[in-house]
Amino acid sequence: MVSGSFQLVVGDTVRVSQSSVSRCCRRVGRAIARLARRYMRFSDREECKTLKSKFQSIAGECQICVCLNDLD
Repeated sequence: MVSGSFQLVVGDTVRVSQSSVSRCCRRVGRAIARLARRYMRFSDREECKTLKSKFQSIAGECQICVCLNDLD
């Protein structure tokens, strides 16, 4: 999660306390975790190779392979 010093910088930027930033990070993290199984999955090796190749043709070097289900 986000460290306290970074939370201080963010809080100062948007003029809220570090503890408010911490609570917000916790809530967002929990919301993402609740939705993760619905929208995220691990690719098998073959699919990862295919997706990595497609991504590299668009954006260059890629070291991460992540798939998101359709959001519709």
